[in-house]
Amino acid sequence: MARVKLGEVEFSTVGNESPEFSNEITDRPVEDIGTVSDHINNKPTILAIDGYVTGIHAGQKISVLRRYFKTKELLKYVGRNIFDNMSIEIFRTDHNNRVANGFSFTMLLKEIKVAKSQTIQIPLADPVSPKPPAVAVAAVKTQTKEVTNKGTQSVRGQSADTQRYQALYDKYEAEKRSVEAAAKIQASFDRGFRSL
Repeated sequence: MARVKLGEVEFSTVGNESPEFSNEITDRPVEDIGTVSDHINNKPTILAIDGYVTGIHAGQKISVLRRYFKTKELLKYVGRNIFDNMSIEIFRTDHNNRVANGFSFTMLLKEIKVAKSQTIQIPLADPVSPKPPAVAVAAVKTQTKEVTNKGTQSVRGQSADTQRYQALYDKYEAEKRSVEAAAKIQASFDRGFRSL
Protein backbone atom coordinates (compact mmCIF):
# COMPACT_ATOMS: atom_id res chain seq x y z
CA MET A 1 0.00 0.00 0.00
CA ALA A 2 1.51 3.32 -1.05
CA ARG A 3 1.33 6.68 0.67
CA VAL A 4 -0.26 5.71 3.97
CA LYS A 5 -0.25 8.66 6.37
CA LEU A 6 -1.29 9.46 9.90
CA GLY A 7 -1.24 13.21 10.40
CA GLU A 8 2.03 14.30 8.79
CA VAL A 9 3.84 10.94 9.21
CA GLU A 10 4.07 8.73 6.15
CA PHE A 11 4.58 5.02 6.81
CA SER A 12 6.90 2.92 4.66
CA THR A 13 4.49 -0.03 4.61
CA VAL A 14 1.20 -0.91 6.26
CA GLY A 15 0.48 -4.63 6.11
CA ASN A 16 -2.94 -4.81 7.74
CA GLU A 17 -5.66 -2.25 8.16
CA SER A 18 -8.64 -3.53 10.20
CA PRO A 19 -11.47 -1.08 10.85
CA GLU A 20 -14.18 -2.02 13.37
CA PHE A 21 -17.64 -0.47 13.34
CA SER A 22 -20.06 -1.30 16.16
CA ASN A 23 -23.26 -0.14 17.84
CA GLU A 24 -24.41 -0.48 21.42
CA ILE A 25 -28.04 -1.61 21.44
CA THR A 26 -30.00 -1.34 24.69
CA ASP A 27 -32.28 -4.30 25.50
CA ARG A 28 -35.09 -4.11 28.06
CA PRO A 29 -37.16 -7.07 29.26
CA VAL A 30 -40.92 -6.51 28.88
CA GLU A 31 -43.65 -8.76 30.23
CA ASP A 32 -45.69 -10.66 27.62
CA ILE A 33 -43.43 -9.51 24.76
CA GLY A 34 -39.91 -10.59 25.72
CA THR A 35 -36.99 -8.30 25.05
CA VAL A 36 -37.41 -4.89 23.42
CA SER A 37 -34.50 -2.97 21.91
CA ASP A 38 -35.19 0.70 22.47
CA HIS A 39 -31.99 2.60 21.71
CA ILE A 40 -29.03 2.36 19.33
CA ASN A 41 -25.83 4.21 20.13
CA ASN A 42 -23.02 4.42 17.55
CA LYS A 43 -19.74 3.51 19.20
CA PRO A 44 -16.51 5.14 17.99
CA THR A 45 -14.79 3.55 15.02
CA ILE A 46 -11.64 1.61 15.89
CA LEU A 47 -8.80 1.03 13.41
CA ALA A 48 -5.99 -1.47 13.99
CA ILE A 49 -2.95 -1.16 11.74
CA ASP A 50 0.51 -2.69 11.60
CA GLY A 51 3.44 -1.94 9.39
CA TYR A 52 6.99 -0.66 9.03
CA VAL A 53 8.81 2.65 9.05
CA THR A 54 12.30 2.56 7.52
CA GLY A 55 14.84 4.97 6.10
CA ILE A 56 16.90 7.90 7.29
CA HIS A 57 13.83 9.71 8.72
CA ALA A 58 12.61 6.78 10.87
CA GLY A 59 13.94 8.38 14.05
CA GLN A 60 12.12 11.65 13.37
CA LYS A 61 8.90 9.79 12.50
CA ILE A 62 8.85 7.76 15.71
CA SER A 63 9.38 11.00 17.68
CA VAL A 64 6.41 12.61 15.94
CA LEU A 65 4.22 9.52 16.52
CA ARG A 66 5.12 9.52 20.23
CA ARG A 67 4.27 13.22 20.39
CA TYR A 68 0.90 12.54 18.75
CA PHE A 69 0.28 9.85 21.40
CA LYS A 70 1.31 12.02 24.36
CA THR A 71 -0.45 15.21 23.27
CA LYS A 72 -3.67 13.35 22.31
CA GLU A 73 -3.87 15.08 18.93
CA LEU A 74 -6.82 14.40 16.62
CA LEU A 75 -5.42 13.14 13.33
CA LYS A 76 -6.50 12.22 9.82
CA TYR A 77 -5.63 8.70 8.67
CA VAL A 78 -5.25 8.09 4.93
CA GLY A 79 -4.70 4.55 3.68
CA ARG A 80 -7.05 2.02 2.10
CA ASN A 81 -9.62 3.66 4.37
CA ILE A 82 -9.82 7.34 5.30
CA PHE A 83 -10.82 8.48 8.79
CA ASP A 84 -10.91 11.90 10.48
CA ASN A 85 -10.66 12.71 14.22
CA MET A 86 -8.59 9.66 15.11
CA SER A 87 -6.42 9.46 18.21
CA ILE A 88 -3.73 6.92 19.04
CA GLU A 89 -5.03 4.61 21.77
CA ILE A 90 -2.18 2.04 21.64
CA PHE A 91 1.22 2.43 19.96
CA ARG A 92 3.72 -0.43 20.14
CA THR A 93 7.06 -0.59 18.31
CA ASP A 94 9.51 -3.44 17.78
CA HIS A 95 13.18 -2.73 17.12
CA ASN A 96 15.04 -5.83 15.99
CA ASN A 97 17.63 -7.06 13.48
CA ARG A 98 15.01 -7.89 10.82
CA VAL A 99 14.23 -4.20 10.16
CA ALA A 100 17.28 -2.17 9.16
CA ASN A 101 17.17 1.60 9.75
CA GLY A 102 13.70 1.60 11.24
CA PHE A 103 11.08 -0.27 13.23
CA SER A 104 7.91 -2.30 12.93
CA PHE A 105 4.79 -1.11 14.72
CA THR A 106 1.24 -1.95 15.70
CA MET A 107 -1.22 0.81 16.43
CA LEU A 108 -4.82 1.10 17.56
CA LEU A 109 -6.58 4.28 16.50
CA LYS A 110 -9.94 5.36 17.91
CA GLU A 111 -12.39 7.90 16.51
CA ILE A 112 -13.00 10.79 18.88
CA LYS A 113 -16.46 12.35 18.80
CA VAL A 114 -16.34 15.90 20.09
CA ALA A 115 -19.49 17.40 21.60
CA LYS A 116 -20.27 20.94 20.55
CA SER A 117 -21.13 23.31 23.35
CA GLN A 118 -23.81 25.91 22.86
CA THR A 119 -24.70 28.93 24.95
CA ILE A 120 -28.31 30.01 25.08
CA GLN A 121 -30.08 32.87 26.84
CA ILE A 122 -32.83 31.85 29.25
CA PRO A 123 -35.28 34.67 29.94
CA LEU A 124 -35.87 35.22 33.63
CA ALA A 125 -39.26 35.94 35.12
CA ASP A 126 -39.90 39.56 35.97
CA PRO A 127 -39.50 39.79 39.78
CA VAL A 128 -41.72 42.91 39.88
CA SER A 129 -44.69 41.36 38.06
CA PRO A 130 -47.94 41.11 40.03
CA LYS A 131 -49.09 37.90 41.68
CA PRO A 132 -51.82 35.89 39.95
CA PRO A 133 -55.37 37.09 40.68
CA ALA A 134 -57.07 35.65 43.76
CA VAL A 135 -59.89 34.22 41.61
CA ALA A 136 -57.42 31.96 39.78
CA VAL A 137 -55.90 30.78 43.08
CA ALA A 138 -59.38 30.04 44.50
CA ALA A 139 -60.30 28.12 41.35
CA VAL A 140 -57.23 25.94 41.73
CA LYS A 141 -58.01 25.28 45.38
CA THR A 142 -61.60 24.24 44.64
CA GLN A 143 -60.45 21.77 41.97
CA THR A 144 -58.38 19.71 44.37
CA LYS A 145 -59.75 17.10 46.74
CA GLU A 146 -58.06 15.60 49.75
CA VAL A 147 -56.88 12.06 49.11
CA THR A 148 -58.80 9.43 51.00
CA ASN A 149 -57.85 5.85 51.72
CA LYS A 150 -59.54 3.70 49.11
CA GLY A 151 -58.19 0.39 50.39
CA THR A 152 -56.43 -2.11 48.18
CA GLN A 153 -57.19 -1.42 44.54
CA SER A 154 -56.73 -4.08 41.88
CA VAL A 155 -55.76 -2.65 38.54
CA ARG A 156 -56.06 -4.84 35.49
CA GLY A 157 -52.68 -5.54 33.93
CA GLN A 158 -50.59 -4.88 37.07
CA SER A 159 -48.49 -7.69 38.47
CA ALA A 160 -49.11 -9.06 41.95
CA ASP A 161 -45.85 -7.50 43.15
CA THR A 162 -46.93 -4.08 41.92
CA GLN A 163 -50.29 -4.43 43.66
CA ARG A 164 -48.61 -5.48 46.95
CA TYR A 165 -46.21 -2.56 46.71
CA GLN A 166 -49.12 -0.16 46.07
CA ALA A 167 -51.03 -1.54 49.08
CA LEU A 168 -48.00 -1.07 51.35
CA TYR A 169 -47.48 2.43 50.01
CA ASP A 170 -51.16 3.33 50.60
CA LYS A 171 -50.92 2.03 54.18
CA TYR A 172 -47.78 4.10 54.75
CA GLU A 173 -49.47 7.24 53.42
CA ALA A 174 -52.56 6.68 55.64
CA GLU A 175 -50.38 6.25 58.74
CA LYS A 176 -48.37 9.33 57.81
CA ARG A 177 -51.58 11.39 57.49
CA SER A 178 -52.85 10.15 60.87
CA VAL A 179 -49.52 11.08 62.52
CA GLU A 180 -49.68 14.53 60.90
CA ALA A 181 -53.30 14.96 62.09
CA ALA A 182 -52.33 13.97 65.64
CA ALA A 183 -49.49 16.51 65.57
CA LYS A 184 -51.91 19.25 64.44
CA ILE A 185 -54.38 18.37 67.21
CA GLN A 186 -51.58 18.42 69.79
CA ALA A 187 -50.36 21.80 68.50
CA SER A 188 -53.84 23.35 68.67
CA PHE A 189 -54.34 21.90 72.15
CA ASP A 190 -51.01 23.40 73.28
CA ARG A 191 -51.99 26.81 71.85
CA GLY A 192 -55.39 26.67 73.56
CA PHE A 193 -53.89 25.55 76.88
CA ARG A 194 -51.36 28.43 76.85
CA SER A 195 -54.14 31.00 76.39
CA LEU A 196 -55.81 30.00 79.71
